[in-house]
Amino acid sequence: MKWISHIALGTVICKALSIIFLWDLNYIHYAIICLFSVLPDIDSYVGLKHRTYTHTVYFAVLIPLPLLLMSTPAGVDIQSYILGVVAYLSHLLGDMFNPSGVMLFYPKRTVYHALPSHLRFVTGSNTEWFILVGLLIISSSLMGFEGSIQINKAINALDENEIVADVEFTYNGVNYKIENARIVLTDGNKIGIIYDKSLLLVDKRSIKRIEIKEMIKSSKDIKKLRMSLRRLRNYDKVVVAYSFDREAWNEFLGTGHDLYKYLKYDKRCRNDRCKIYVKVLK
Repeated sequence: MKWISHIALGTVICKALSIIFLWDLNYIHYAIICLFSVLPDIDSYVGLKHRTYTHTVYFAVLIPLPLLLMSTPAGVDIQSYILGVVAYLSHLLGDMFNPSGVMLFYPKRTVYHALPSHLRFVTGSNTEWFILVGLLIISSSLMGFEGSIQINKAINALDENEIVADVEFTYNGVNYKIENARIVLTDGNKIGIIYDKSLLLVDKRSIKRIEIKEMIKSSKDIKKLRMSLRRLRNYDKVVVAYSFDREAWNEFLGTGHDLYKYLKYDKRCRNDRCKIYVKVLK
């Protein structure tokens, strides 16, 4: 395969992997994919026989090892290493489409092919160029899934986290673009976004984009508090129930600010000093 075909194949495979595992790919990851997709052919420049040592499974695992030294907030950068290994292996797969095949376990001389003999093609042939065009089309199509990765990642993380993110969505026919929004819960087909001290329950299908900035650990445990109506006015934590006597609890889902707006005309609250018991998500 030509170098550009190797890069296209490696990119498609790594993009598909990122969609399956909800990985975010940045420009560093794409640089890793491009580099390791062509790196096996370095043998031609360092005096080694072509398609021998550098075209083995051993080298695919060993050569990307320095990527583990890249640091992330979580520690060792396993994702970059895996992408390097997969991109390297994609090169071997591409060469296995060729009549010459690849000796994956060199110096053992067994030659491996990925296609039946009548479907194999030589490097630079018209078949390869058709395959390259197909890979570019697939790669472009997969770009549409990248936004959904962040959305699914956010939804999956909400059980144990509160998320700070830039969000774009449609709510009641209005388009919203909110920077550093707080995404606090998932409720069936909706997720809860706090905007202007109020809780918006947004249909997951209405979310166009989420760019996660921070994940904050949240136990989602419930604690009981006694608060004045005045304090609720600026309280932006999620309230799930309220009571006037701690015995009869009323279900509610919204922020303290939402509850303030709901109760401020209630006859049981004569003024802002009225005391209310609330159940709040930690």
